[in-house]
Amino acid sequence: MTRHIARKIRMEVELFLRKLDPTEFVNESINWGDLHVVGVYKIKDIISDSEHIRIEISEANSWVLGNVVSNFLKQSGYGNIEVVTDW
Repeated sequence: MTRHIARKIRMEVELFLRKLDPTEFVNESINWGDLHVVGVYKIKDIISDSEHIRIEISEANSWVLGNVVSNFLKQSGYGNIEVVTDW
């Protein structure tokens, strides 16, 4: 993954987050006012020699939001994705 691709992923996720309807996440811990991507990382497992992309989103503690973003990225053509949400 290049810096260009990481920036592209960040921009796509930021735009996607803005389009989400907060009423569909009523019981989730999400601060919609400050929700944003804080990191895009290429993770390499040395033992299995596998790689994946990790997206970190701050101002949320929501497994549901992570799955929604992960599915969006997979449908957008990105392979092995992990989305982490945290305050």
